[in-house]
Amino acid sequence: MQSFEALNLTNLEQPVWIYDVIDFQIFWANDAALRLWEADSVTELQQRDFKTNTSEAVQQKLLGFLKDCEANRTIECWWRLSPKEINKQVFLKFSGIKIKEARTALLVTGLHSELLSRSLGEIGKSLLLALFHIDGSLISFNPPFKDQFSLQSCCFEDLIKPPTSLQQLLPSDEVHYENDHLLFTRDGERWHHLELDREPNSERIIATLTDIHDRKLNELKHEYDSITDSLTGLLNRRGILEKLRSINHLEHTVFYIDLDGFKPVNDSYGHAVGDAVLKKVALLLEQNISSNVVCARLGGDEFIVVSIGALSVEEMSSVAKSLVQQLSTPIQIDRSHRTLISASIGVVSNLPIVRSPERLITCADAAMYEAKHNGRNRFVIYSSGMEDRLLRRSTIIQGLESAIEQNQLKLYYQILFKKHSHETVGAEALLRWEHPTLGNIPPLDIISAAEETGRISVLENWIFRRACLDLPKLKQLYGDSFTIGINISGAHLSQINFIDDIKAVLNETQCKPQDIVIELTESILVSTIERQQHVLQTMCDLGFTFAIDDFGTGYSSLAYLGQIPAKFVKVDKAFIDNIDKDPYTLKFIRDLCESLNMYCLVEGVETSKQAAHLDQIGINYRQGFFYNYPVPLEELKTKMNQSANHLSFSD
Repeated sequence: MQSFEALNLTNLEQPVWIYDVIDFQIFWANDAALRLWEADSVTELQQRDFKTNTSEAVQQKLLGFLKDCEANRTIECWWRLSPKEINKQVFLKFSGIKIKEARTALLVTGLHSELLSRSLGEIGKSLLLALFHIDGSLISFNPPFKDQFSLQSCCFEDLIKPPTSLQQLLPSDEVHYENDHLLFTRDGERWHHLELDREPNSERIIATLTDIHDRKLNELKHEYDSITDSLTGLLNRRGILEKLRSINHLEHTVFYIDLDGFKPVNDSYGHAVGDAVLKKVALLLEQNISSNVVCARLGGDEFIVVSIGALSVEEMSSVAKSLVQQLSTPIQIDRSHRTLISASIGVVSNLPIVRSPERLITCADAAMYEAKHNGRNRFVIYSSGMEDRLLRRSTIIQGLESAIEQNQLKLYYQILFKKHSHETVGAEALLRWEHPTLGNIPPLDIISAAEETGRISVLENWIFRRACLDLPKLKQLYGDSFTIGINISGAHLSQINFIDDIKAVLNETQCKPQDIVIELTESILVSTIERQQHVLQTMCDLGFTFAIDDFGTGYSSLAYLGQIPAKFVKVDKAFIDNIDKDPYTLKFIRDLCESLNMYCLVEGVETSKQAAHLDQIGINYRQGFFYNYPVPLEELKTKMNQSANHLSFSD
């Protein structure tokens, strides 16, 4: 620490002065400091009575500063100076300096600007100082403290929310405490940073407070936003992980919920309706919230419910069954939209095997995936090994991009047969992927991965292009009127560039729209009629033919069926499987199709008995293993007994 005589401080432009804490006197000041202190000279400033106007709280704080400076530490803070009763907010830097008799004083450097203090807001507010007895009674304070707090019955416990004693914050064996607290002020509740200091064995505590209200609110909002889902108000992934860590020592059960059928709703009706569905689901889940239940949305259509406390297997099953039932009821979004979804739920407890929160969620996710794989709209309780299927899904998702880029995908073709004339009239293009480690990947798994990763348009554009490139060879085998059926998902159909992408492929391959049958499910067609009729109309104008795929598994709405511009109705396999018990439904569908000038085609014909039933009913168009299995292009053979006059699939 240097002495006053060794330093040249006179020419500094900033206000600098030396304050003798022990004598309550300014020892020296430069010209800038004289102006700050409204003083005519150093002598006049030295003669001022600082002792009378210095509260004991301020003196104790300055003595603390002096002690820090003697240890070669510096202190920086905002301070209110009141020269000649003129209040000035000044940013001060305190350090130590040796004066007469080798005594330590405070070397103070000040920065003062009214514009600066106003622009800094609460950052430029002075320290609030108060001296309390250990029992909480107020002994002394500085003017800024008086301005902010009511002193009518000022006890420490009356200031802090919730009421907390000094002994609780600063036990007898400690000398320092600091934290942020909500305090009762003249302007209501405000956040302050509180520091408590005392000398060892002293019964008096100096409290230093800084108003941080605006900054703290921003921090709390940021913290809230960081753990909260903005759409539903539930906890997000980070929030639920933090909650699980905090209760890891307690027994609890995780219910991992994935909504069945949400994606078609979102793709067909738009994100606004999809968001409304998610909000409704969140409200349903919040009905279960109590002191021992926590809900979260992980993202997309995935939610988590955590039940804190021990649950038997029977109780887990009861809760999961109740959740499935609640989420399977029709959801009325608004006057125009009412949708039916369901839920697949995975259930896992953190005991008897203690798992990390991340591992617990992974296990619950694996059980949920089992529920989906087993038919959806159900729950599955986790058992060891379920992660294998989840790992398989992850491997598919990660490998899909390279599979598209490296041409690992193939198209197989299943012939469409017309019994009346014994003709092959077309084929459906079916996607296949022989994964290097997983083997054959089912098409639904590929489509699901593409939708989940946002690559559905890339995938289906590849399918469309590959089918168009294969079409000339198919026509060589089966005739010029041969057509190809291509499945299109709702997620792809609803994209802005869908029509442009299709046109680009047609131009590249010189394929005619009349040679392509676009296969769409009922739900996709109905939602497209409601929201994107122009897309279907544009495709009709281009010359495409439509087929309603998997008829009977979606809306099956007679009101909509007449509005769908389809030439073929492909009846789902479930109806032919049940034809022995119920041939009448297929007859009704046949008659309905004829009345609407549509052709009825039955999918999934596998036996001669089923084919005979269709002969009796009079349904000519068929597809299934009884006639042929899907095979790659190179395995297709020309049928020598075909008639020279072929009928097209779009006849």
